[in-house]
Amino acid sequence: MERIYSLTDWALHSPPSDGYTAPEMLPKHLSGVCPDRARQHDCNKDPSRRLQTSEIVHWDRDTNIATTRTGTRYRLDGQPEAGYVAWCAKNGNNKALRIVLC
Repeated sequence: MERIYSLTDWALHSPPSDGYTAPEMLPKHLSGVCPDRARQHDCNKDPSRRLQTSEIVHWDRDTNIATTRTGTRYRLDGQPEAGYVAWCAKNGNNKALRIVLC
């Protein structure tokens, strides 16, 4: 069975638009705290370090699990990052908190 990593204090990101690509077509990435991955890959072994995932290629709404381009699977646990919640509220984008992928 493939390992699923817990991602806490998470946020959804897209790269800046190039002016030609519609925002909804830009790749989506997650960032957050993933102690297991930090211990596994970080030279400093700092479990509170934030990481950014590769592009999300699949989202399972029922299990709250995102699969990235590299095949790593993350379950979003707990509340999103406070700054991300504030950005969504300021920009009237509460749907972003539910991650919608085309």
